[in-house]
Amino acid sequence: MEILQEAYRNSLWVRRGAWVALMICALALLLFTGGFPPWSWRLLFAVVPTLPILLATKGLGVLFPFFGLLSLSLTLLILWVSIVTAALKIAQSWWQERQERTLFAQDIQDAEELAEQMIEQEQQQTQAMERVQDRAGLYSTGTAGHAAFATATPTRSFSAVATPARPHLQVVPPMVAQRGTRANTDNVDEQMTQEDGLSEEIAMHDTIPVPSQAQRQATRHRPLQENTEPEVFRLVVGAGSDAGVVRSGTPNEDSLLALQGMHLTNQGLLPLGLFVVADGMGGHANGREASRLAIQAISDVVAPVLLRPNAEAELCAELLKDGAQRANLAVYQRNHQQEHMMGTTLTTALVFGTSAYIANVGDSRTYLYRPGKGLKQISRDHSIVARLVERGIITPDEIYSHPKRNQIYRCLGEHSMVELDTFQVTLQPEDVLVLCSDGLWEMVHDSVIEKIIRSSTPHASQISAMLIQAALNNGGADNVSVVVVCATGE
Repeated sequence: MEILQEAYRNSLWVRRGAWVALMICALALLLFTGGFPPWSWRLLFAVVPTLPILLATKGLGVLFPFFGLLSLSLTLLILWVSIVTAALKIAQSWWQERQERTLFAQDIQDAEELAEQMIEQEQQQTQAMERVQDRAGLYSTGTAGHAAFATATPTRSFSAVATPARPHLQVVPPMVAQRGTRANTDNVDEQMTQEDGLSEEIAMHDTIPVPSQAQRQATRHRPLQENTEPEVFRLVVGAGSDAGVVRSGTPNEDSLLALQGMHLTNQGLLPLGLFVVADGMGGHANGREASRLAIQAISDVVAPVLLRPNAEAELCAELLKDGAQRANLAVYQRNHQQEHMMGTTLTTALVFGTSAYIANVGDSRTYLYRPGKGLKQISRDHSIVARLVERGIITPDEIYSHPKRNQIYRCLGEHSMVELDTFQVTLQPEDVLVLCSDGLWEMVHDSVIEKIIRSSTPHASQISAMLIQAALNNGGADNVSVVVVCATGE
């Protein structure tokens, strides 16, 4: 029965076949029972008033045909009730899917309107700053006091990225996604050059110090052979998932993957791992299917290459991008095969030796915990509220009460291509990577996550269990999924 239900939810042809089967059954009953109401019902209604007379004249022998007629009438009644009930359930399911599609489209429209307002605000702020700068340029030709005013141009404050809790994930159109795009690894130098003036302020919010531009340039362009001999470590992995308190009894829309092993190189055995967390959207069944499709697609691309004996670390970043794009295409193609819309967030980490290559879409997160430096969010949330925090329009504490806290502007499955944010981290012994859906971090703040990790390192399974339990204790408003990867020294 569960297999049939799953097939009905996921296949348009199964749903149409169910309608055709019901119509055939109804027509067969009408044909073989003499129309509606059936002849047995009409005969039963005619016999019941005369039953006492028949008993008096014919005796008890008349009860045998009467009970046969009654049984036939009840059987036909059960069949008709079953057909009508099935038809009502199918109609109800169709109506719910239609409502979900309508709400999905309305959410996109609302988010687009909000994005347009944000663009207008930014344009107004830019024009205002240009006018101030023009005036400052004029004043700079005057007195020294006016020249001093010219240097007092307003700056935009940056704070730690934080994103809202959301009961149901929603998507903002690609126009906003373009505005919300952060440079990938190929453009990181250009982006960080623009942000150098804000490095000190960002460092105040980050638990891991931000390197200077010169350090980043030296690190980016230094050949791999010039690195010092990396410390040897192995990976200890723990993972867990829970439907949550509020959604208990419904399908878990999250999916996760944890693959690990060792890779034999000329330098010896190196740790190897692929870790993914995906948070689906589009209704319980559709969200679960979207996240599973993404997990399957990315593993099909990445895992076989990693198992090759000649796998190279230099290919990992592009390999992870290819896997994420394949996952996006799998969900996108599925959307064109069915009537309902679905999507999923994605955060993934590919560990090869001492390097961790990270990619994310949406607001599922990847954290790095390093003893002595604390917890830092590596991935970047693609949500409306996160953008508002980055621009200084709202504070990080306001994200949990903002009316648009459940809207993201990028996900897998909306278009044939998706823009990724990618990162690279050099791991050290005792480092901990945490990949999680928003059902964890919206219930358990970063400070508590850090405290749990610090108290349980390097026991990855214990950390994952404690994090999930903490999310449930704090309300468990959404599905909770987490993958914990501890780098332990030999």
